[in-house]
Amino acid sequence: MKKLLLVLMVVAMASFLLVGCMPTTPPAEGEGEGEGEPEPTPITATIAVATEWLEAATGKTYVQGGSREITVTFSEAVENPVVKVGTVEVPVFTLDNIVFKGTGKFVGPCDAVLITVGGVCEDLCAAKSVVVDSGKPYAELKATVAECECDTGYALTVTSDWSDTTDCGSVPGCCGDDCSGLASWNVKIYDEMPWEDCCVGDPCVDPIKVADGTACPVTITTECIDEVYTHEGWVDFFSNHYWVIATLTDKVGNTISYYGEV
Repeated sequence: MKKLLLVLMVVAMASFLLVGCMPTTPPAEGEGEGEGEPEPTPITATIAVATEWLEAATGKTYVQGGSREITVTFSEAVENPVVKVGTVEVPVFTLDNIVFKGTGKFVGPCDAVLITVGGVCEDLCAAKSVVVDSGKPYAELKATVAECECDTGYALTVTSDWSDTTDCGSVPGCCGDDCSGLASWNVKIYDEMPWEDCCVGDPCVDPIKVADGTACPVTITTECIDEVYTHEGWVDFFSNHYWVIATLTDKVGNTISYYGEV
């Protein structure tokens, strides 16, 4: 009996030793590391420029020429991003390390330039192509008069929709903008001088006619202006003086004003 018990104890100990010393295969290098950890989200950024205008039909973005504020908004906080207009770096500042602002110089009559944002991403965080519009809209205006149909007198019309016939053919008036496009126009006609000095408007003088539009041609026609009777007889209204102020603005804010006397 003692021998049997001794044999059983030896067998049990041998089994224990075999189990406790069973060899294991070490994990391969890198195996199991990072399992279940999400990949980091890449940093992204958006670019906006003051005065920018997006033309939906072409997808082009236009900006006004000159010094314009650039705003870059990141998807998370970053430090020391690099913002460039073309090849020129733009100094930027921030209050929260997410929104950065700086002033870039945009030049060219109607040229494309690339704005890039980098320095905190593996490649570029963002890039945006814009077309620089430094030109102003234009219009060549002409004044005409016509008798009123129902009243005695004449109406004064100022318009860009005209043409003159010369020895070389027909010469049309012009109106438009050669880059971003015409956005709006405003024309005022006065029967007394509307400015005091150097075309500075006099707020005390009211126009006799005002017209607005968003496309060419530029056209404005007064109400019928009665003839005036003097001791020398009837006088047509256009023996007096009339003044015209026409202002045109393009899609990015370039503005021009014309001053004329009829």
